[in-house]
Amino acid sequence: LAWPHLMFRELVVGLATVAVVLILAIFFDAPLEEPANPVRPPNPAKAPWYFLGLQELVSYSAFWGGVAIPTLLVVALVVLPYLDRRPAGVGLWFARERRLATALFLLCVCGVIVFTVIGSLLRGPNWAWQWPWQAPPAVSH
Repeated sequence: LAWPHLMFRELVVGLATVAVVLILAIFFDAPLEEPANPVRPPNPAKAPWYFLGLQELVSYSAFWGGVAIPTLLVVALVVLPYLDRRPAGVGLWFARERRLATALFLLCVCGVIVFTVIGSLLRGPNWAWQWPWQAPPAVSH
């Protein structure tokens, strides 16, 4: 039964998570930068981590990265339930009957992860490629 046993367990896990985050927030400062200065913006100006994959795609092509690929992914998510109506393997992790669907999903997830990692760790000033162990080039102001 979901009530009260499952709900109680979820409440305990939620409260434990809040307690751990609160304790970490008390003992460790957030790695914040100085307050925003419109006269001297950061170089590169990066989106939050959850949009860095999209920013990375847009850096290659504004149309394909910002319009076409996101639109195709949303349309694919809307149309997918109408195209794949077979009940075989539904509800099972990595079912043999659903190899194509699993492979396409894993391909999309890996693409998002790769583009997010590239955008967050491998982009330096002027959005140029930079390895993490390299010193950033001098930027004149």
